[in-house]
Amino acid sequence: MNFGNSIILKNRLLKMLLNFLSQINLQVQYPDIIPEGTEMQKRIKRISRLEKIAWQIKYVKVFCLLCNKYYPSIIFENIYEKIKFYSAVYNIGFKSEKTLNQIRKIRIFPRFGKQKYSYEDVSLEFYIKTTQSNI
Repeated sequence: MNFGNSIILKNRLLKMLLNFLSQINLQVQYPDIIPEGTEMQKRIKRISRLEKIAWQIKYVKVFCLLCNKYYPSIIFENIYEKIKFYSAVYNIGFKSEKTLNQIRKIRIFPRFGKQKYSYEDVSLEFYIKTTQSNI
């Protein structure tokens, strides 16, 4: 697999993160993270922010905090298992642990490619390649 050198977050996931954030009072720690305005203005602001690495990193940090809050009882054997689980949450959403574990190993990516991978395989390979190359 070949990976570009940018972080890509989905607007759909970001909207879900911001909704969760407001429900569990993490917005106190990140008061500037939830855009104000109409739904269209919020969407435009989210998409604009996704073009900036600093905002992408902030959103990934919030995503990890939400994963820790939503799944507090999960103990990972190592960083690889944590990455695979978080990639499932990223791609499937904040579902039950059972649902995530059932779906996360299914090889469906890319949608139209002949060779299929699970999202957790792609995420883990990305992590390994980027940490080995010191990007």
